[in-house]
Amino acid sequence: MKITEKILAGILVLSIVLKLFSIPGNSILLVLSSSVLMMLYFYVGFAIFNDISFKGIFKKKSYNGISALRIVGAIFSGIGLSIVLAGILFRLQHWPGGNFQLLTGIVFSAIILIILIVKYIKGKELFYKRLLTRFVFVGVFGLFLFLTTDYSIDKIKMRNYPEYVKAIKELEKDPENETLRQKVEDEYNKAIFTEEELKYMKYQEDLNK
Repeated sequence: MKITEKILAGILVLSIVLKLFSIPGNSILLVLSSSVLMMLYFYVGFAIFNDISFKGIFKKKSYNGISALRIVGAIFSGIGLSIVLAGILFRLQHWPGGNFQLLTGIVFSAIILIILIVKYIKGKELFYKRLLTRFVFVGVFGLFLFLTTDYSIDKIKMRNYPEYVKAIKELEKDPENETLRQKVEDEYNKAIFTEEELKYMKYQEDLNK
Protein backbone atom coordinates (compact mmCIF):
# COMPACT_ATOMS: atom_id res chain seq x y z
CA MET A 1 0.00 0.00 0.00
CA LYS A 2 2.99 2.27 0.39
CA ILE A 3 3.44 2.35 -3.37
CA THR A 4 -0.20 3.37 -3.76
CA GLU A 5 0.31 6.10 -1.16
CA LYS A 6 3.38 7.45 -2.95
CA ILE A 7 1.63 7.44 -6.33
CA LEU A 8 -1.39 9.29 -4.93
CA ALA A 9 0.84 11.77 -3.10
CA GLY A 10 2.77 12.40 -6.32
CA ILE A 11 -0.43 12.98 -8.30
CA LEU A 12 -1.69 15.29 -5.55
CA VAL A 13 1.47 17.41 -5.65
CA LEU A 14 1.27 17.52 -9.46
CA SER A 15 -2.39 18.59 -9.35
CA ILE A 16 -1.57 21.40 -6.90
CA VAL A 17 1.17 22.66 -9.23
CA LEU A 18 -1.24 22.48 -12.18
CA LYS A 19 -3.80 24.33 -10.06
CA LEU A 20 -1.39 27.16 -9.33
CA PHE A 21 -0.60 27.48 -13.04
CA SER A 22 -4.30 27.22 -14.02
CA ILE A 23 -3.62 24.28 -16.35
CA PRO A 24 -6.82 22.49 -17.52
CA GLY A 25 -7.63 19.22 -15.79
CA ASN A 26 -6.13 20.24 -12.44
CA SER A 27 -9.42 20.07 -10.52
CA ILE A 28 -10.19 16.49 -11.57
CA LEU A 29 -6.72 15.31 -10.57
CA LEU A 30 -6.87 17.26 -7.31
CA VAL A 31 -10.26 15.92 -6.26
CA LEU A 32 -9.52 12.31 -7.21
CA SER A 33 -6.02 12.07 -5.72
CA SER A 34 -6.83 13.88 -2.47
CA SER A 35 -10.12 12.01 -1.97
CA VAL A 36 -8.58 8.57 -2.45
CA LEU A 37 -5.58 9.49 -0.26
CA MET A 38 -7.95 10.76 2.44
CA MET A 39 -9.89 7.50 2.42
CA LEU A 40 -6.66 5.51 2.45
CA TYR A 41 -5.40 7.33 5.54
CA PHE A 42 -8.78 7.33 7.27
CA TYR A 43 -9.62 3.65 6.80
CA VAL A 44 -6.28 1.83 6.50
CA GLY A 45 -3.77 4.38 7.75
CA PHE A 46 -3.00 2.14 10.72
CA ALA A 47 -1.82 -0.55 8.29
CA ILE A 48 0.19 1.79 6.05
CA PHE A 49 2.05 3.36 8.96
CA ASN A 50 2.87 -0.06 10.43
CA ASP A 51 4.06 -1.58 7.13
CA ILE A 52 1.15 -4.01 6.95
CA SER A 53 0.08 -5.03 3.46
CA PHE A 54 -3.54 -4.90 2.35
CA LYS A 55 -3.70 -8.70 2.35
CA GLY A 56 -2.20 -8.79 5.83
CA ILE A 57 -4.78 -6.49 7.43
CA PHE A 58 -7.00 -9.43 8.36
CA LYS A 59 -4.18 -11.75 9.40
CA LYS A 60 -3.34 -11.90 13.09
CA LYS A 61 0.34 -12.61 12.48
CA SER A 62 0.72 -9.24 10.72
CA TYR A 63 0.32 -7.54 14.08
CA ASN A 64 2.99 -9.53 15.89
CA GLY A 65 5.30 -7.15 17.72
CA ILE A 66 2.96 -4.17 17.23
CA SER A 67 1.40 -2.88 20.43
CA ALA A 68 -2.27 -1.95 20.70
CA LEU A 69 -1.18 1.60 21.64
CA ARG A 70 0.74 1.94 18.38
CA ILE A 71 -2.28 0.76 16.38
CA VAL A 72 -4.50 3.30 18.14
CA GLY A 73 -1.92 6.03 17.54
CA ALA A 74 -1.74 5.11 13.86
CA ILE A 75 -5.55 5.24 13.57
CA PHE A 76 -5.72 8.75 15.04
CA SER A 77 -2.78 9.82 12.86
CA GLY A 78 -4.67 8.66 9.77
CA ILE A 79 -7.76 10.60 10.88
CA GLY A 80 -5.69 13.75 11.48
CA LEU A 81 -4.01 13.59 8.10
CA SER A 82 -7.29 12.94 6.29
CA ILE A 83 -8.94 15.99 7.92
CA VAL A 84 -6.06 18.27 6.90
CA LEU A 85 -6.14 16.87 3.36
CA ALA A 86 -9.89 17.54 3.22
CA GLY A 87 -9.26 21.13 4.29
CA ILE A 88 -6.55 21.53 1.64
CA LEU A 89 -8.91 20.23 -1.04
CA PHE A 90 -11.76 22.51 0.03
CA ARG A 91 -9.52 25.60 0.21
CA LEU A 92 -7.94 25.04 -3.18
CA GLN A 93 -11.36 24.43 -4.72
CA HIS A 94 -12.90 27.40 -2.90
CA TRP A 95 -15.59 25.17 -1.37
CA PRO A 96 -17.37 26.29 1.83
CA GLY A 97 -15.94 24.98 5.11
CA GLY A 98 -12.32 24.75 3.99
CA ASN A 99 -10.90 26.94 6.77
CA PHE A 100 -12.92 25.15 9.45
CA GLN A 101 -11.65 21.76 8.28
CA LEU A 102 -8.09 23.04 8.13
CA LEU A 103 -8.30 24.51 11.64
CA THR A 104 -9.79 21.29 13.02
CA GLY A 105 -7.20 19.15 11.26
CA ILE A 106 -4.27 21.37 12.25
CA VAL A 107 -5.24 21.45 15.95
CA PHE A 108 -5.90 17.70 15.98
CA SER A 109 -2.64 17.01 14.14
CA ALA A 110 -0.65 19.36 16.40
CA ILE A 111 -1.64 17.29 19.44
CA ILE A 112 -0.61 14.08 17.67
CA LEU A 113 2.59 15.73 16.43
CA ILE A 114 3.66 16.61 19.99
CA ILE A 115 3.13 13.01 21.08
CA LEU A 116 5.07 11.73 18.06
CA ILE A 117 8.00 14.03 18.76
CA VAL A 118 8.18 12.90 22.39
CA LYS A 119 7.99 9.24 21.36
CA TYR A 120 10.64 9.67 18.67
CA ILE A 121 13.05 11.44 21.02
CA LYS A 122 12.69 8.61 23.51
CA GLY A 123 13.15 5.69 21.13
CA LYS A 124 14.28 7.01 17.71
CA GLU A 125 11.98 4.43 16.13
CA LEU A 126 11.44 4.44 12.37
CA PHE A 127 7.66 4.24 12.86
CA TYR A 128 7.54 7.65 14.52
CA LYS A 129 10.01 9.16 12.04
CA ARG A 130 7.82 8.15 9.10
CA LEU A 131 4.72 9.59 10.72
CA LEU A 132 6.54 12.82 11.59
CA THR A 133 7.60 13.22 7.95
CA ARG A 134 4.01 12.88 6.75
CA PHE A 135 2.66 15.31 9.35
CA VAL A 136 5.33 17.90 8.61
CA PHE A 137 4.68 17.93 4.84
CA VAL A 138 0.88 17.82 5.03
CA GLY A 139 0.62 20.01 8.13
CA VAL A 140 2.94 22.78 6.93
CA PHE A 141 1.10 23.11 3.62
CA GLY A 142 -2.26 23.01 5.42
CA LEU A 143 -1.10 25.75 7.81
CA PHE A 144 0.14 27.83 4.88
CA LEU A 145 -3.28 27.62 3.19
CA PHE A 146 -5.06 28.40 6.46
CA LEU A 147 -3.02 31.58 6.90
CA THR A 148 -3.40 32.56 3.23
CA THR A 149 -6.49 34.39 1.98
CA ASP A 150 -8.49 33.18 -1.01
CA TYR A 151 -7.51 36.37 -2.83
CA SER A 152 -3.80 35.66 -2.32
CA ILE A 153 -4.22 32.18 -3.79
CA ASP A 154 -6.17 33.59 -6.72
CA LYS A 155 -3.48 36.19 -7.38
CA ILE A 156 -0.98 33.36 -7.81
CA LYS A 157 -3.28 31.26 -9.96
CA MET A 158 -4.49 34.14 -12.12
CA ARG A 159 -1.25 36.11 -12.42
CA ASN A 160 -1.55 36.00 -16.24
CA TYR A 161 -4.81 37.94 -16.03
CA PRO A 162 -3.79 41.43 -14.81
CA GLU A 163 -7.31 42.87 -14.85
CA TYR A 164 -8.50 40.16 -12.47
CA VAL A 165 -5.52 40.67 -10.14
CA LYS A 166 -6.13 44.42 -10.19
CA ALA A 167 -9.80 43.87 -9.30
CA ILE A 168 -8.77 41.64 -6.38
CA LYS A 169 -6.40 44.28 -5.03
CA GLU A 170 -9.17 46.88 -5.18
CA LEU A 171 -11.57 44.58 -3.35
CA GLU A 172 -8.99 43.83 -0.64
CA LYS A 173 -8.88 47.56 0.16
CA ASP A 174 -12.69 47.74 0.38
CA PRO A 175 -14.02 44.17 1.01
CA GLU A 176 -17.59 45.36 1.71
CA ASN A 177 -17.95 47.04 -1.67
CA GLU A 178 -20.46 44.98 -3.67
CA THR A 179 -19.59 46.79 -6.92
CA LEU A 180 -15.95 45.74 -6.61
CA ARG A 181 -17.00 42.21 -5.65
CA GLN A 182 -19.09 41.98 -8.82
CA LYS A 183 -16.16 43.34 -10.82
CA VAL A 184 -13.93 40.54 -9.46
CA GLU A 185 -16.52 37.96 -10.47
CA ASP A 186 -16.87 39.46 -13.95
CA GLU A 187 -13.10 39.55 -14.51
CA TYR A 188 -12.79 35.98 -13.26
CA ASN A 189 -15.44 34.81 -15.71
CA LYS A 190 -13.67 36.62 -18.54
CA ALA A 191 -10.44 34.85 -17.62
CA ILE A 192 -11.75 31.29 -17.52
CA PHE A 193 -14.67 31.31 -19.97
CA THR A 194 -14.75 31.86 -23.71
CA GLU A 195 -16.82 34.66 -25.24
CA GLU A 196 -19.42 32.14 -26.41
CA GLU A 197 -19.70 30.63 -22.91
CA LEU A 198 -20.13 34.09 -21.39
CA LYS A 199 -22.93 34.89 -23.84
CA TYR A 200 -24.66 31.63 -22.96
CA MET A 201 -24.33 32.35 -19.23
CA LYS A 202 -25.79 35.82 -19.76
CA TYR A 203 -28.63 34.28 -21.75
CA GLN A 204 -29.39 31.83 -18.91
CA GLU A 205 -29.35 34.65 -16.37
CA ASP A 206 -31.81 36.66 -18.44
CA LEU A 207 -34.12 33.64 -18.69
CA ASN A 208 -34.10 33.19 -14.92
CA LYS A 209 -35.03 36.80 -14.21
